[in-house]
Amino acid sequence: MQGLKWISVLTTIIGVIFMIYGWTQSWGFGAPSSEYETVLMKRTVRTYVFSISGFILLILGISIELVRDNLKGCFYELENKN
Repeated sequence: MQGLKWISVLTTIIGVIFMIYGWTQSWGFGAPSSEYETVLMKRTVRTYVFSISGFILLILGISIELVRDNLKGCFYELENKN
């Protein structure tokens, strides 16, 4: 059970970090006019990739925590029946 706790915490923290990094990629930037479209496309893709993966990791961390709490409750009920 302790391992699930750490996995849940780490995935939640990494998810938040990814979302913040993705958000910072959407801020204004400067680039030479010849490379502007290329730089804009890279930053846009990076924004979406990090934001979506951060959201997925955040949901995964919360889900693992809910499963851990449910298993903890099931084990508690099994111990009290005997």
